[in-house]
Amino acid sequence: MIKYQEILEGKLFMERRVTILGAGAWGTAIANHLSQNNVETMLWCFEAEVAQEIEIQKTNNRYLPDIKLQHNVKATTDLSAALSFSEFIVEAIPVKHLRNVLTMTKQHIKHEHRWIMTSKGIESDTFMLPSEILRDVLGYQPNVSALSGPNFAKELIQKNVTAAVIASKDDELAKQVSSIFGNDHFKTYISDDLIGVQAGGALKNVYALTLGILRGLEYSENTVAFVFTKSLEEMTQTCAQIGGRKETMYGLAGLGDLFLTGNCALSKNFKCGKLLGQGINLGDISKKYYMLPEGFSTLKSLMTFSKQFGISLPICQATHDFIFEGKSIKNLLYKLLEQK
Repeated sequence: MIKYQEILEGKLFMERRVTILGAGAWGTAIANHLSQNNVETMLWCFEAEVAQEIEIQKTNNRYLPDIKLQHNVKATTDLSAALSFSEFIVEAIPVKHLRNVLTMTKQHIKHEHRWIMTSKGIESDTFMLPSEILRDVLGYQPNVSALSGPNFAKELIQKNVTAAVIASKDDELAKQVSSIFGNDHFKTYISDDLIGVQAGGALKNVYALTLGILRGLEYSENTVAFVFTKSLEEMTQTCAQIGGRKETMYGLAGLGDLFLTGNCALSKNFKCGKLLGQGINLGDISKKYYMLPEGFSTLKSLMTFSKQFGISLPICQATHDFIFEGKSIKNLLYKLLEQK
């Protein structure tokens, strides 16, 4: 790892420990990746059986089946121990559970803790992004960054060439996070658009559902490309409305993530959308997955946001109406064709 570390303020940055909150597929993949960088990692697990399996067998078959983890990946259900392990905390919790978990951590958090938010979603009741939920729970502005981009957990573990954006208002923090994550197959880019980078990661999940639905309905490549392009426009519009920069949506955190999540069978949002397009009902899909992907809850959040602020989001609306009201997706195509 030494050759990838940054020299900050005249001295080599030598943080060797990181805590990861959340032992799902992404949290586990991050722990494994950082362990490959010779960083000591501690995974906090909600389920005791997951922590035990990681500790003893170095596997996590509930969330990452058929993957052997690095020998130095540690796991615990003890929140206090996990948070005292390191000043760096990677958050990898589904957004619908994030507030509850952060509330549990509050008594153990110090102002010195530095946060790396990796969840991709929007809280349904408040329309807050992960870094905003963190600030709201703690009651002060913490040292916070966000990591997002076109990244599948399994491919990160397989050491496929991968890139992501690290966003923070604190340039030094962003560089520190970059030095922890970067290596010869993981490229990081630094941004100060904390809102935009998180927005891209959350919004693309909704449009991945849409694109999956179109694939399930066997629409042509021309049609899918048309809706893909208009989806990016809608993402850009929404990003600007919530305080992010439009140009962020044309980079890895927006376009890159939309391309990956909206076109690949490894994407849970895309797969769920495709199943819906093929006529499988949502109840049966829910039984298939341990937890529905973030796109469904983010879609409901966007509908509330659209009505509250009078913003037209025709693709989101059509996707919502198809999934929850059984309406035809053809209405979306008619609306898009009528747009100037």
